[in-house]
Amino acid sequence: MSDQEKIYAGSALDIGRNPKRQTNQDHLGMFEPINQEISDHLYLICDGMGGHQFGELASRIAVEEIPRLYCTARRSMDIEGALQTAIGGAHMAIREYAASFEDGGAMGTTAVVAVVVGGRFYVANVGDSRAYLVRQNGIQQITTDHSRAAAIESMAESVEERAAASKHRHALTRSLSTIRENVRADIYSGSFQPGEVLVLCSDGLWGPVSDRRIAGAVRRLPPQEAADSLARMANRSGGPDNISVVVVRHGSLPPRIEEDTGEFKTVTQTP
Repeated sequence: MSDQEKIYAGSALDIGRNPKRQTNQDHLGMFEPINQEISDHLYLICDGMGGHQFGELASRIAVEEIPRLYCTARRSMDIEGALQTAIGGAHMAIREYAASFEDGGAMGTTAVVAVVVGGRFYVANVGDSRAYLVRQNGIQQITTDHSRAAAIESMAESVEERAAASKHRHALTRSLSTIRENVRADIYSGSFQPGEVLVLCSDGLWGPVSDRRIAGAVRRLPPQEAADSLARMANRSGGPDNISVVVVRHGSLPPRIEEDTGEFKTVTQTP
């Protein structure tokens, strides 16, 4: 496989700087490839719902169940069908686990999952964790947030109405959780060419860090350095929430640019 055809990825997970956040309710996973039988690369981020008891546990269950269920479904389904099946199965696993508690155990999480294979990406999304596609000419948010804030903003006709939407930022309209009997993911797909970068992240990153800064970091840095840099940016902007990010680059790595000096540094690429 030529360097132009390789997939490189990095990730970062940080609790943030909010003193009210005593635990990290985000979980992530990277599977490259997902197993010996299936060559698909799978990446996911799940953000436990902060207003729910056991949010950390819900996100962990989803990160464990989605890859396992995807592998099983992929043997007989296409990628989009396998993603939908895996997310629905993780939703049911969370509900079943919560039912083992006397009080019902309120649990919930977002999920954004990306599969990369054959020069294409497939993204499944539930909640407000996001996926972006970064090209040389810009950054595109692939997913649509399932939140009351996003719904209000899409219908807003004034600056004041859009500003008011921020009050509902954390209220989700779709999630893997005990408060919903069923869930269906939005599925997106597209071309993933050499030099392009996929970014998955929780709202702990996209909230305090602008799209422009996200794009700048992943263009100039290899994936792991970019992920670490983005987590630092979020913390420098206050780190109001748990931070999780996965950066997936198709093709050759850029020369690393030192953040403090702006100087280039050669990166040794491992096979």
